[in-house]
Amino acid sequence: MHPQMATVGTDGKPAIRTIQFQWFENGRIYFQTDTNASLYKDLQKLPYIKFVSSNRDYTESLRISAEVVFEYNYELIDRTLEMFPNIKKIYGSADNPILTMFYIEHGSASMYEFSDDKQGNTLQYEW
Repeated sequence: MHPQMATVGTDGKPAIRTIQFQWFENGRIYFQTDTNASLYKDLQKLPYIKFVSSNRDYTESLRISAEVVFEYNYELIDRTLEMFPNIKKIYGSADNPILTMFYIEHGSASMYEFSDDKQGNTLQYEW
């Protein structure tokens, strides 16, 4: 329920944070961040992530490992601000120069089940 994204911090140590993906657009999963955030700084140094999210009872989880590509996308940033008032309250408008987006590519994903009936990977996908 609470997706987690891991990076290698600028200090070379693991860093993890709760994050929500903003959009699935044109076959890409987009996330938003700002250029002052540790996430942005981590990904500038080493543009790879690990991502995990599970269902409410933790019997299924999605795991993604991928490269990130930064893309300033005014339209998606504006849509994000309109959809998430808490983010708009912090950043104001899509014209805010510290806002940016990134998407993931060149990665792999797997679904993992841990239930009474099934344990292990149930789906593997690479792109």
